[in-house]
Amino acid sequence: MGAAHGDRHRARGGRVVVDSGREREIAAGLAELGPMPGKGELNDRMDAEHEDAARWLEEGHRSLGRWQEELEALIAENERLRAELGRLDELQAMIARINQDNDRLRAERDELLAAFRRMADLVEQVRHSRGGGAVG
Repeated sequence: MGAAHGDRHRARGGRVVVDSGREREIAAGLAELGPMPGKGELNDRMDAEHEDAARWLEEGHRSLGRWQEELEALIAENERLRAELGRLDELQAMIARINQDNDRLRAERDELLAAFRRMADLVEQVRHSRGGGAVG
């Protein structure tokens, strides 16, 4: 890092600063970019960017608000459907009990019908055995 490399050393505030060819390259590159925009142009560009960002944030906020409302509506609908499902389960259990009762009552009815038929047959036998079934 001596003079053999073309570097110049300068003392600045107690520090040694190396003025190298790289610094000259950077300065040349900046010169090629042209003049920096004026303060007014920079502020205008920043204001436009801030307005865009603010608009995007507001749109995002509105979208999140709509999604939140939709989510709350879906949660409420889910709860309502779960309650309906519970009611359907209760009704299915009630139907199963009624079907069991119906089967039991049909079996009892069939037993009673069989008993009444048997009694009718016995009555008919008694009538025939007492005189051929003529009353009087």
